[in-house]
Formats: sequence, C-alpha cells, structure tokens
Amino acid sequence: MYINNAFLSIIPGNEAKAYAALGALAAAVEATQPDTWMYLIHTPNLDPGTNIYPPVTATQVAFVEGYKDFDAYKAHHTSQVMHDFVENSGKYFLNMYGPTVPFFLLQGLEMIDGFIRPGADVMDAWQVEARWVMKPGCSEKVKAVLRPYVQAVHDDEPTTLMYTVSVAVASEQSFSLPPSQLDALVYNSSWTNKETFFDHGNGPVYQGFLKEHGDLFVQAGPAGLTTHPYMTTSVLKRFAGFFRKEAFSV
Repeated sequence: MYINNAFLSIIPGNEAKAYAALGALAAAVEATQPDTWMYLIHTPNLDPGTNIYPPVTATQVAFVEGYKDFDAYKAHHTSQVMHDFVENSGKYFLNMYGPTVPFFLLQGLEMIDGFIRPGADVMDAWQVEARWVMKPGCSEKVKAVLRPYVQAVHDDEPTTLMYTVSVAVASEQSFSLPPSQLDALVYNSSWTNKETFFDHGNGPVYQGFLKEHGDLFVQAGPAGLTTHPYMTTSVLKRFAGFFRKEAFSV
C-alpha cells in the first residue's frame, strides 16, 4: 500500500468553514476514488497530558492516506476533486503562493510491513504518527528486524488496531514536499485508547525491540548511553474520512 501523510494549517477564524470543506473532501474521495483505501483527516490531540513532539497549534490538520499503489495516489493528487477543493477552499488555509495554494507538507511513503485490523475504523481510536531516523547503511537490516517485531505486535497486542511501518519514497515522481528524508522510518498507528497506547510503549514487545535493535537508529541521547531512537510524534483526533475493506489485514 502506498501511504501519504500530509499536513496543512487553517487560518485562524476559518475553522468552521475549513472543517466543513474537509469533510466534503473526504466524502467526495470516498464516492469517486475506489483505489483510495484509507483517507483519514485529523486535528491534533491537545487533551491535557498529551504530548506532541514538536508541539503544534490547534489549527493544524493531518491526513493519513492509503492507496492501492502509487498510480492510485497520483490519480487522487491530480483529480478534479482535489482541484476543486484547492480552488474553492484553499483560502481557508495558510498559504505562501496565493490564496488558493495551501501550504502542504506531503510525505510519500512505501509501506514495508504492518497491519490494519477492521476495528481500526472507529472515530475515537488513539492515533499516532511517529518518525525515527535510520543510521546510515542500516536500512536493510532495519527492514529485516521489523518483520518479527511487527508480527509480535500483531499477535500479542490485540488492542493495537493499526501498525504500519513505512519508508520514504525515493522516486523522482514523488510529490513529497519538502523532498523526503530517505533514511526516515514512519509509523502510522492506532490503539483502542490512550491506556492501551501506553501499554504498548511500556510492554515487552516494544521495549524488547528497543533493547535489541534500537541502536540501528539515530539516538535521543549520547551514543552508547541509550537505545531510544530520536522520535518526533503527532497524536491525532480523527474527525472525517473512511477505510475501505481493502485496507484491512487479518
């Protein structure tokens, strides 16, 4: 599955119009683009006690999208639906190049492992996007050790609803803005609630992976003193969008 993560920001005072336009966008994509398998639109989760690194404003909007393949994403990106959204609603969002050209961050990703359970299609899932950076020359080893780790998450953590692991797309055809950091590793994940998210983070599968393989990644602390990868995160609240059955795996 080809995954695209995207971010844009609403101009303060335009929230109601922007959310309505985004909801209509999701509905139009669902109605007209069968090869769009997952299209989720979120606000940041700014509930007390929720940490986002780096911090963001309440006006940020985050998309988590999944497509049959790159051609399906390209068809979406260049579709009349997207053209109409930008032309009619671009003015509600932060822009740099004119009132109908929203400033997007676009991150094109190739899913290398993971799963999405049918139960992920709930509006109140605890959604997290996390980003690590692989050390130079470690990408193939990372891909190899991820397979048993992701399988263990699937088998041992039934409250982990979504757990996809992706690398940046290196193709010159990529629409990523800014150009992708090719050594990035990106997790799109969700849990039944905040507590089960912390159970995952503190649990034996995740902690065991860090202990055994965390040194394959750029570290959060001084070399040799930690196996905790440097990580940025987005914690999200879904307000629009859909899954198709093709997105789900057993």
